[in-house]
Amino acid sequence: MIEVAFPNPTHLLCVWHIQKNTIAKYNGYFEEKEDRDVFLFMWNVVVYVEVEEEFEETRLLFQVVFRENMNTITYTQNAWLLEN
Repeated sequence: MIEVAFPNPTHLLCVWHIQKNTIAKYNGYFEEKEDRDVFLFMWNVVVYVEVEEEFEETRLLFQVVFRENMNTITYTQNAWLLEN
């Protein structure tokens, strides 16, 4: 039984799966490949940051850059960042 071997596991989200889901959600949303590439680059910066203060800075920058695309911000916040 896994509960016996690991009584208090931490559930970690696979960044690769998050990336694939995010790409699938917004692949057709950006008309220009460059815009999609910028989105994915900045999203990766947010996801891979290791310091909490830097996370807040990169998250806010992400929101500023994509403020005209509120759907992208809402989706990433609600689906993956779980911000209240």
